[in-house]
Amino acid sequence: MTQTKIYSQVYNFLKGASKYADLRHLVTLGWMVAALLGCGTVNQAQWGVYVQSRATQEASHQRRWRRFLQNQKVKVENLYVPLLLNAIAKWREMQIYLALDTTLLWNEYCFISLAVIAGGRAVPFLWLGLEHNSASVEWEKYQPLLDKAHEYLKDFENVTLLADRGFANQELVGWLQRSRWHWAIRLPSDTIIQGVRRRGFGYEVRELYPPKREAVFYRDIRVWKEAELKANLALATVPSAKESWAIITDTPPSLEIFWEYGLRFRTEHLFLDSKSGVFQWESSCLRSADRLERLYLVVAIATLFATLTGMAVEQAGLHRCVDAHWQRSLSYLKIGFRWLTAVVHQNLPFLFRSHLLNISPLPRFADRKARDRYYRRITFSLIQEFQGFA
Repeated sequence: MTQTKIYSQVYNFLKGASKYADLRHLVTLGWMVAALLGCGTVNQAQWGVYVQSRATQEASHQRRWRRFLQNQKVKVENLYVPLLLNAIAKWREMQIYLALDTTLLWNEYCFISLAVIAGGRAVPFLWLGLEHNSASVEWEKYQPLLDKAHEYLKDFENVTLLADRGFANQELVGWLQRSRWHWAIRLPSDTIIQGVRRRGFGYEVRELYPPKREAVFYRDIRVWKEAELKANLALATVPSAKESWAIITDTPPSLEIFWEYGLRFRTEHLFLDSKSGVFQWESSCLRSADRLERLYLVVAIATLFATLTGMAVEQAGLHRCVDAHWQRSLSYLKIGFRWLTAVVHQNLPFLFRSHLLNISPLPRFADRKARDRYYRRITFSLIQEFQGFA
């Protein structure tokens, strides 16, 4: 099977759900994704050798990519979101976790990412590029992203948003309370908490951290000095963690909330794979937020396509063809990426599944000692729960 067959599979994948304004956009996008899967870098100077078309000059390929990335008629959401919604169509009655995070490119551009947690990793859902040199972004900048996500997921019953302390603000919590989504948000250590004691002023979060290997839960407290927002608070100090955790949530506080919030870190793996682990996003020579958004469209489709391929390979029991370990040690994305390479160079059969796996796989360990060390790090000697006085 040649690279052309990979393009054919990608093109059929796109055409099955994407809402395109012009079929030529889909053809070009299909070749861009196939080329990215072939060479593993977003540097468009290396894509031409993976394309079969009437154009024979590399300059022609470069102009083709440039026109696509500059084209205002190319709507990222219309091309990608339907693919993602198809991949999670069977999750309507299941728990869905969305992770909100930011990443910087060259300290010039900030990308706000909303990702779906699937199969132990994060898969892109929506993103927004800003010419902004800080990872901290105002509420007004990313509210439209959440509004769109809420509309797209209106038929899904159980959605939970996970966000780091950089997003901890009254506007976001108020929006979440109106949206009927569940949420778990980490708080900065200087956040004011009221209602912990019957009398007295509010406490900073750092004053409430428990000792090592202890967890404390507070029900019905109020967050921020001037806010009328009621929430539950979960605090824990784990010896292996650099800092204590303080998480506010709308659900009853329990140890499970720390596991749920921990899923947010899957976005860091996504950023790593996008930037250096797989697709070399930072090798792009683009310096425009709009063009970088369209370039990430290629990365997002390649990520989703390779992840679905990797899940199919795992389900077929063939992961050892591309993974040296007895049990799966690579992410579904990397398994799929390697399998697609082997499809071209070793004539392996093309494998694909239409839906993402919702269940996160259990962690893998080299031996029993490693497993015991892992679980001892997250054990607690004392767990307390208090009712707030808010």
